[in-house]
Parts: sequence; structure tokens; C-alpha cells
Amino acid sequence: MQLAHVCALLGVINMFVLSSARWNLHAFPDLQEKVVFSLLTPLLAGDFFHLYITLSALGDDRWNVRSWTPMLWITVLTGLSLMLPRIAWHLGVGRYMHSRDGNFDKVDPIVSVGPVHGITLTQSSHRPTNRNWAGDDNTEEPQTSRQQRTMILCITG
Repeated sequence: MQLAHVCALLGVINMFVLSSARWNLHAFPDLQEKVVFSLLTPLLAGDFFHLYITLSALGDDRWNVRSWTPMLWITVLTGLSLMLPRIAWHLGVGRYMHSRDGNFDKVDPIVSVGPVHGITLTQSSHRPTNRNWAGDDNTEEPQTSRQQRTMILCITG
């Protein structure tokens, strides 16, 4: 039962991190790639070690698949089904790769609040209100796209 809870917890964490990276970092594909890489790399290493330990624990019967129990089949097939998409992502299948897909237009920040514990807050050049982060009124109306109207949280490394 504990194993099921751990698997469910990992699934929920994956869902939240991947959806958050997709929706909140869509204007920064290189940063999005770093976040997803940081999530999928340890999970891929865990998949390899999990299958290795599972198969090595079987001893000489590891390749005698006819003697495998249904629980062992589920363990191996689930491990492989989780590992293959992660390997595909690392190989660049179905994702943006800066080295392959070229430059991507970036949002030009106008206000940058210095790094606080490794986090830098920036605001795009078009704001829904006419106030910047310092609270000063800004009467200029810059020309930017609708996509650039959101405030962006950039994690700097």
C-alpha cells in the first residue's frame, strides 16, 4: 500500500511540475527545458536502478520469464513504460531543443528586482496597470504583444 502511495505522490508531483513549466515558462523555452531536465533526469536514473535491482534480485531466474509472477510483470512493464518517454525526451523527441530549433524571441524586461535567494523577479514592458514594481506611475504605453503582458518569475542560476 505504501508503494502505491509513493507512486501516486510522484505522479502528482510530475503532473504539477510539468504543467507549471509548460504554462508559466512558455515564453522561456530554454528555462523550461532546464526545469524539465531537472525533473526527468533523476527519475530516469531511478528507473534504470529500479529495473537493475529488480532483475538482479532474481538471480539466475531473471531471464526465465515464464516463472515471473504477475506482480513482477507489472513492476517491470511499469518501469519500462515510465522509462521510455523519459529516454525519448532526453533524445529530443517531441520537444523544443535550443541547439536544434534555433533562437526563440524573448520578452524584454524593464524592471528587475535584484536576486533574492536565487530568484529574480522581472516584469514585461507592458503592464495591465500603469504602475511598475517600485509603485511609480508610468504614463507611457509601450507597444508589445499580448503574450508579453504577464509578469514573469525567472529563476536565475
